[in-house]
Amino acid sequence: MTDVWGQPGESGRARQVNLHAEHARPHQLRLPQQRQSTREPGRPPSGAPASPPGRTRGRPGVAGLLLVGGALLGALVSDGQGPLFAVCAAAGAAGATWVSNRSGAWWTVTAAPVVVLLVAVGVRIALGSDTSTGAALATGLLKWSAHAFVAMLSAFAGALAVPFVRRTRGKGKRRG
Repeated sequence: MTDVWGQPGESGRARQVNLHAEHARPHQLRLPQQRQSTREPGRPPSGAPASPPGRTRGRPGVAGLLLVGGALLGALVSDGQGPLFAVCAAAGAAGATWVSNRSGAWWTVTAAPVVVLLVAVGVRIALGSDTSTGAALATGLLKWSAHAFVAMLSAFAGALAVPFVRRTRGKGKRRG
């Protein structure tokens, strides 16, 4: 008898039955033995790399406050649009990225434009813009999104500048 590829041997169905018969025996589940930890609390495990000296682990709460607070301050002062809003949003995003660690910095870089847009729209709605009908709200959202675009771009640029400043500053220290 030949198999599906024309080779001598069992047919495909017979082989499946035999394979299932071989693997039908019960398997024993072995759990690894739990080792007692010899490390001190708050220290990384023995195989894990420790944080470099002088670097903090990041402060996500402070970063979030800076990111939202900078945009909110600028939006309240300048009615959610204009150059003051853009400067405050960029400063808040840069500050949030500065206090973050490496992985948190990329979160703040990508979240900065979204946060700025949400703050700008939220402030405009809270200040009582004409949103009495669905059509007025949709028109307002489009208009406010267009007005917030410059602030979104400046916040993104401010947040993105921090990792580049850190990298160039770190290279200069190693050379000299």
